[in-house]
Amino acid sequence: MAKAFLIVGGTGTGKSTFVKKHLDTIDKKAIFLYDVNAEYKPYFPFPLIELEDFADKATKIENGVIVFEEATIFFSNRSSSDALRKLLVRKRHTNVVVFLIFHSLRTIPRYVYDLCNFVVLFRTNDSRQLIETKFDDERLTDVFDRVQRLSKKQPHYHELFSIY
Repeated sequence: MAKAFLIVGGTGTGKSTFVKKHLDTIDKKAIFLYDVNAEYKPYFPFPLIELEDFADKATKIENGVIVFEEATIFFSNRSSSDALRKLLVRKRHTNVVVFLIFHSLRTIPRYVYDLCNFVVLFRTNDSRQLIETKFDDERLTDVFDRVQRLSKKQPHYHELFSIY
C-alpha cells in the first residue's frame, strides 16, 4: 500500500479537507503529522516538534501514514530535504503512505515529483508555462488546464493524476 501523494492547491481549495477524509479511515496510532498550523489536532494531538527531529523520525516509521502539512518548509533546510528524499525512496520497503501538501507546483522540487506516485491537483496560481517547463509532462499539463479552467466558485474541485 506504500504510496506518496502530492496534494497541491492554493489556500482554501480543499487540500486539508481531502487529506482529513483519508485520515478518517486510518487508525490514529498509525498517523505521524507535521502540522505547523494546528489544523489536524484530532488526528495527531501532540505538540509540534523541531523540523529536524520530525524529518528524522519520519524516516524510521513503518506501516503508517505520514503527513507533511506545508511541505515547502522541508526544502529550506538541507538535512530535512535529505531525510524526505530518503523517506520517499524507501516508502515501498517501510510500507508508508506519504501526503506532501504544497500550495503550488512551482515549489515542488522535480526529484520529489519523480519520487511520488500521485498528484491531487486543486486550483493554483501557477502558470501553464512553468508547468510545461519544469515538469515536461503532458499529462500533468492537461490536468492542470482542466482544473484551472473551472470557475473559482468551484474551489474544491480536484483531479487525481497518476504519475506512473
